Amino acid sequence: MIIFSTKYCLTQGITEHDVRECGNGMVAVPKTDKSFEYYLHGEGVNWHKTKESAVSRAEEVRVKKLQSLDKTIKKISGIKF
Repeated sequence: MIIFSTKYCLTQGITEHDVRECGNGMVAVPKTDKSFEYYLHGEGVNWHKTKESAVSRAEEVRVKKLQSLDKTIKKISGIKF
């Protein structure tokens, strides 16, 4: 089964994997020459069956990260020495 991973979407982008299903919403991403086999859980959160769903989730994550960074900028700007 082909899935799209958004687990590391802000650092690696949306990645496509050919995985095997493990049940209970988990999939196993097979070992490559650069990584060990690992598992993703949370369909609709960390992995998606469609590219459109993955892009939508990545956009949500991006917006939340930008909001968090704006909050941090305001906090740091308010510090007086």
